[in-house]
Amino acid sequence: MEEGKSGEKKKVMVAIDESENSHYTLEWTLDKLRETIADSDVIIFTAQPNSDLGYVYASSLGAAPVDLITSIQENHKKVASLLLDKAKDICAKYGIVAETVTEIGDPKYAICEAVEKLNIELLVLGSHNRGPVQRAFLGSVSNYCVQNAKCPVLVVKKPALKEVDVRKRRLHRPMHQVSIILYRHITLEKKRTLGYLWRKTYCRGITNGSTNTLLNSKQWPVHLKTFNDINRANMKVMVVIDESECSYRALMWVLDNLKESIKNLPLVIFAAQPPPNSMDLFNSVQQQNKKVALGIFEKAKRICASKGVTVEAITEAGYPKEVICDAVQKCGVNLLVIGDEANGNIKRALLGSVSSYCVQNAKCQVLLVRNKA
Repeated sequence: MEEGKSGEKKKVMVAIDESENSHYTLEWTLDKLRETIADSDVIIFTAQPNSDLGYVYASSLGAAPVDLITSIQENHKKVASLLLDKAKDICAKYGIVAETVTEIGDPKYAICEAVEKLNIELLVLGSHNRGPVQRAFLGSVSNYCVQNAKCPVLVVKKPALKEVDVRKRRLHRPMHQVSIILYRHITLEKKRTLGYLWRKTYCRGITNGSTNTLLNSKQWPVHLKTFNDINRANMKVMVVIDESECSYRALMWVLDNLKESIKNLPLVIFAAQPPPNSMDLFNSVQQQNKKVALGIFEKAKRICASKGVTVEAITEAGYPKEVICDAVQKCGVNLLVIGDEANGNIKRALLGSVSSYCVQNAKCQVLLVRNKA
C-alpha cells in the first residue's frame, strides 16, 4: 500500500480467532496481497472473551473465588498469545514481520475500536458463512465491521472443499494426498464398495488418525503454495461503480493500493442499470439508463487510463445487489470492490444494503471501501 501523506507506512490489520476461516483469511491475505502489503505495517489482532462471571457465580454456588476468575482470565490470555504467535510464524514464512495486538471484549466492538485507536487503513477479517437465521440471533462480526469500521474492510470467505476443486490441484499434490481427500468426502456406502483395494492401493493403509497427521504435515503447504503462485498473478478484480462519488473513491483506492493485483488482467468495472419496467412501451427509459451507464464507464475509463490500467466494462439491468452477484460468477471474479456511504441504521433497515448483501452472497472475497468519518 502507498505511504500516507506524512510519509508513515499505512497499517493493515488482520483480525483472527481460532477458527479455520481465520487461518485461511491470513494465508489468503499474505499470498494474494503480498505486494500490496509489503510496504505496510501488518498488525494481527485477536479479541479475548470477557469472563462470564455470571456463569462462574452460578457454578460455584455463590461468590466466585478470586483465584478462579484469575485462572479463567489467564487461560484466555494464554490462548490469545499462542494464536498470535502462530500467526506471526505464518507471516514470517512470507517475509513479513507482523505486530500483534489483543484486547478483551466482544470481538466486533474490540475490532472497530482497535481500527480507530491504531489508525488502520485496511481491515481484513474472515466470514463464518452463517445462514440468515444464525445471523439474526447470533449476529455477524464481519457484517458489523462492514457497517461500522472507519476504514476499508476486506471480508475473506473460505470456499467449500469440493471434489472438483481437488481434481484441479492434482498436479500440485502427491497422488496419495489427493486420494485421501476424496476418500474423506464420499459416502460410507461408497467407501464399503471401494473396500480394501482403495485403502491398500491409494491410501496406503493409512488410518483416519494418521490421515489427519499427513494432511497437516509440513509438506502440504509447499504444494498449495505452487498452486497459489499461479493464481496470484491471475486474480480478477471487479469494481462496482455508479453515479455516486463513493464508487469513484473505491475505484481510486483500488488503483492506488492494488496495483500488483490488477497488472496482469483487465480491471472489470461494473454498472447496474435499473430493472426494466413493462410499462415503458417504447423502451425510452431503458435507453436513457443505458446512456447513463455508458457515461459512467467513460469517466471510469479515463481515470484508469491515467494510471495505465486496462479495463473491461460490463453493465446489466436488474436489482443492483442481485446483478452484481450474478456478474461475479459469470466473470469468474476473485475480488469484488464496492464503495459505500455510511448510511444510518434506519436507512439500512428500510432500503437494505447492497454492500451487506454482497458480503453475504457474492461467491468471492469482498472489499468495502468507505472513507473515515
